[in-house]
Amino acid sequence: GTIQAAFDAAVQRRQGTDRATQFGEGERTGRGGVDFARAYEEDPAFLPLLDLQPAFGIAKVAMSQGRGGLPGTIRMHTGPIAQQDAPGTPSGMAYHSDGEFDRDGGSYLRLSWVLADIVPGGGGTALCPGTHRLSYSPPSWIDRDHARVDETGPVGWPAASYELVAPAGSCMINWTTTWHRRTANTAAAPRKLFWQVYRRARQRTSGRAAGLMSKAWVQEMMATQCQARRELIGAGAWRPRWCVRCRISTR
Repeated sequence: GTIQAAFDAAVQRRQGTDRATQFGEGERTGRGGVDFARAYEEDPAFLPLLDLQPAFGIAKVAMSQGRGGLPGTIRMHTGPIAQQDAPGTPSGMAYHSDGEFDRDGGSYLRLSWVLADIVPGGGGTALCPGTHRLSYSPPSWIDRDHARVDETGPVGWPAASYELVAPAGSCMINWTTTWHRRTANTAAAPRKLFWQVYRRARQRTSGRAAGLMSKAWVQEMMATQCQARRELIGAGAWRPRWCVRCRISTR
């Protein structure tokens, strides 16, 4: 209830404002939707979602066992993204994967927390199981014909047979390279999600500075949090460590 109240308040502060429309700039409003980043810094009520059990424990073990890539120690990749889509919000999104398979470790891992019940047709994320293992992008026909089977991929797999339907308090765990898309919200209630992406310690943080937490917040966490959480965040978490445009490490 505390997290739901903090989420609703953060969304309300953004309603009716003219803000940027891309994650790279931190915010999205319009078309019935609101996205915002750095929620931990805006309201400490969100902080438990950084490492909440048992979902975080599952992610931690998956990385330590080398699932989705090489064995490694889990770390926060970027700050969180919070997202609300009102009833009637269209999808506006094609199937895609977030990022490429990182040769330094493998796929990144996302925990998506469901903050309000998602019913069938409620805008739940559509996923294509097993596609995090593929080395090519989703074919264009997926968005035209969801019943067709990709014979070059997992045989017998229907393109959109899995859509997130879950009660509030649930958490969806997926590799970010899994093909997925936002679906239209045709239900009567808003879709409310909050997600956090994790990397392995050997992997670089994002080059998208707006997705990172601020230097001031990171320094506060290093001074006030327990050892496990300090290691999870990392003292340099505010500093981009990869230039996407130049493909050059900034470490």
